[in-house]
Amino acid sequence: MRRSRDALSNPFLAMSFDSADFSEVPAGQTALMLMQPTFIRVMDHLRRTLEQSAWQGQYETTHAWPEGTTPEVKAEVLWLYDKLEGAAKVDQADIECQLEELPQPVPVYLLHLEKEQQKRTINVWELCYQICLEDYTPEIESKGFVEVPLEEARPDRCLFDASGEVDWVRLDQKTAGVIQAAFQSLENSHIG
Repeated sequence: MRRSRDALSNPFLAMSFDSADFSEVPAGQTALMLMQPTFIRVMDHLRRTLEQSAWQGQYETTHAWPEGTTPEVKAEVLWLYDKLEGAAKVDQADIECQLEELPQPVPVYLLHLEKEQQKRTINVWELCYQICLEDYTPEIESKGFVEVPLEEARPDRCLFDASGEVDWVRLDQKTAGVIQAAFQSLENSHIG
């Protein structure tokens, strides 16, 4: 599946770059490079936090569609993706071409939390953005997808080592802090 959007709407876009030119990599591409490892760390830390918390959690995957996408077009896109999964190799290219001409949904991962009489929802992408980007103010309880234009993305370059590879230790430390702060804000919130 190929998406060419001018936003972080495809967080797992495969990126490769030459570490010798790390300073030359556009900020938006650098941010995209952090999204998959960040998502992995966020999911792991959420799991660990829930295991030690009084909160009970359940994940939900929804889709955000470009504005103006009709229900018929949404149904067609989803039908084509289903068809693609079981398609013979010879038919896959044709289906992929059809999909490229249609609006693409963006997965939205929500964590629904419940404790006693309290219910909250955490948007997993918002946590990822908060970790990947400098000075990003998350809308942690947003239930939709918030697009961050690539040209405005300011990746946290401290999450890379000197060779341009993701620094997993720093990423893990920052992720732990963000998840801890998110759960602390839930504890301090009195909104039901």
